[in-house]
This record gives sequence, C-alpha cells and structure tokens, in this order.
Amino acid sequence: MSHWSGRFSLLSATILLLSFTACENDLARVNRFITRDQASVETGEDITILYSDSAEVKIKIEGPRMIRKLSTAEPEEIFPEGVKIYFLDDQKQPESILSAKYAIRYPFQDKVIVKDSVVLENIKEKRKIVTEELIWEMRRAIVYNNKFVKITNPTDTIYGYAFKATQDFQHYELKNVGGKMAIKAMEKELK
Repeated sequence: MSHWSGRFSLLSATILLLSFTACENDLARVNRFITRDQASVETGEDITILYSDSAEVKIKIEGPRMIRKLSTAEPEEIFPEGVKIYFLDDQKQPESILSAKYAIRYPFQDKVIVKDSVVLENIKEKRKIVTEELIWEMRRAIVYNNKFVKITNPTDTIYGYAFKATQDFQHYELKNVGGKMAIKAMEKELK
C-alpha cells in the first residue's frame, strides 16, 4: 500500500478554472490551449511517498519534483530532479538509502529504474555501491544491473559488473570482480 503527498498542480483543475472564468464554455477554444496528452499529466513538488506492509512503514521515497503520466497503457512516475529512497528497519530507521539524479517508476510492474550518479548505501555495514543505473524490483525486494559498479566499505574497494543485491544491501552478488582488499580482511576470511 502506498501513500503520497506533496503540492500538486493538476492540469484538469486548470481546465476547470478556465471554464469558470471564461465568459462562455467553448470546448473548441479550450482544446486550442491544452492537448489530450497534457490533460493526463500531473506534476507535484516536494513529494513524499510511503509504502507500508501490515501497517508498518517500510519504504519512504522523496523527490523535489514528480511527473505522473496517466494516459499511457503503462503509467509512469518520473522524478526528473532526483530521488532518495529510504529502506526502513523495524524501528523506522534507514537500513539503506538509494539515491540518484533521475528515476522512473512503472506502477503496474512494481519496478523503479534509477539513473545518473546512483548510490546505494547500507548504513549499518558502511557499504556503498556507486553506478550509473540500478533497477529496483519492489515485489522481490532486489536491486540489480548489468553495468559497471564500484563497491566500497571502510577497508576495501571492489569493482565489477552484473550486480544483484537485496534492497537493504545486506547480501549481494557481483560478476567479473576486481579491486583492492585489505590484507588483514583477506586473512580473516581465509581462517
């Protein structure tokens, strides 16, 4: 279940306002100013979307601006100025944070694609991934890509391709791995 808030400027409200302020209700005249595609677009500012499971908030999405396209067979929610997604633990504290400069959500697929300066950080583990694109499948609670990634923690830096992880970034898989690991960390893992 989701809940969103923000300041929305609905185009349909503008049309309604124009019809009240006009001297006459001439539909042809209104259609000259507004296309059908524009009438099925909502925009909002300072957006917060909350997702809950069993009345517990689990995910919080924030963005300075959202465009919701309703007219297509596949509706879209676009965050053209960036997004921050907080994955919350049982105490409603962030376990991990996903941020990017651009995001698009496909509600029917329960899928979000984030692009441009993507960072996924696990707060407790102090582990961070930096990449250019991630796909988040909400139902399966996973993130993945087939792109180059850089994973860092306080002692190591790992590079690779084809990343897949749980959305809290507790567990992950990486193909074509390379990087720098602290010798003591490797010795500890070998014992």
